[in-house]
Amino acid sequence: MSLPHSLEEELPTVDDSFQRFSSSHGILSAEKTLVHVPSVIDASTKDEANLGASPKGASRALSNFESNCLRWMNGVELLDDALRNKRFLPTGCEGIDTLLGGGLREGQLTEIVGPSSSGKTQFCLYVASNVAVKLCGSIVFLDTSNSFSPTRIASIVNQICGPADKEGQERRIRNIMSSIHCQSVFDIFSLQDALHELDNTLNMQTIRKGAKICMLVVDSISSLITPILGSKNSQGRSLMVSVGYLMKQLADEWNLSVLVTNHMVSGGGTSKPALGESWKCIPHVRLQLSRCPGSSICNLSVLKHTGLKTADELLKRNIVIESSCPLCFNQDETTAHILFECDYAFTVLTKLILGLGDFMLRPRLSQIFDFFGGKELFGERSKKNLAAYYLLCHLFSFEGKE
Repeated sequence: MSLPHSLEEELPTVDDSFQRFSSSHGILSAEKTLVHVPSVIDASTKDEANLGASPKGASRALSNFESNCLRWMNGVELLDDALRNKRFLPTGCEGIDTLLGGGLREGQLTEIVGPSSSGKTQFCLYVASNVAVKLCGSIVFLDTSNSFSPTRIASIVNQICGPADKEGQERRIRNIMSSIHCQSVFDIFSLQDALHELDNTLNMQTIRKGAKICMLVVDSISSLITPILGSKNSQGRSLMVSVGYLMKQLADEWNLSVLVTNHMVSGGGTSKPALGESWKCIPHVRLQLSRCPGSSICNLSVLKHTGLKTADELLKRNIVIESSCPLCFNQDETTAHILFECDYAFTVLTKLILGLGDFMLRPRLSQIFDFFGGKELFGERSKKNLAAYYLLCHLFSFEGKE
């Protein structure tokens, strides 16, 4: 069996010789290559009679595989990656961008929930159009219910760009819509195939240095997942979580902004997002879209966000609340204050982590980290206590805002 011509061009080290070498040792996948090729190469090179058994491309191909594997990143590298590669993609709605701190962030999965006819699909079409108009990159739109409307996209583009003559409008729409790629998927397995195909496309895109795909839209995710959750069998739930984490992996690895839609269900006299508690932890950001009865006005609420809801951070989003710290009521609430400067918070911290009370003066955040770095006696229990402290402060602040 020969490799596809395109693959031989992109990865010349993975040729027929390498295939024969792999097959002869029972190595038929990339995962097995990473596990078995090093030991096979090592064994064959020790035996002079088998020196020719390992093709020259094997070690080079192994290097290519390893270079594409996940690696550990320290805090500095993560911060640099966030600042350089994780942009905010503007939605086109100034109020929403302000509320979200800049727009839909690359590297994150954002979920829009809402009842039927609340405007979820229109929001997706508008965001995709705006991202294309702003030349932020290409958009992949996975349509699960034939809701993608090219005419609506064209109308939004003309609305964003303003008036032009007929020839200018056609040329503009043609250029912009060429960066929006739509594919229909009607079951969870087709969605998995589409996501894996997208992963391969993004990998080839990196090699070829082509136009960057910056956004993935799935409208709607719930229409594919709900049918497999009907039975008591846990397989459907496992598929749901698997697809969710696959989308998050694509978002993080390829700096995509993933936008999905979900419907609402009734329970206990109130409406809540569908797909249950297992799905609740998947989105980084969850927004609820609702429409006032008998009106065309839509409301957007933030149900979940990765940012801290301290008074200073909310003010940046034009959300004005009581600025005093809800723990000590003595100073303004900021992230630094509520975690390490607040008297009440520090009392909790010293109770959780023994040894911090030995400081003559209140330690700064950097001094606390230096203190941890120089104390080998601090084991897993103290780490858990520190994590519990962060969690308590966040929950206290969250409940105060709610």
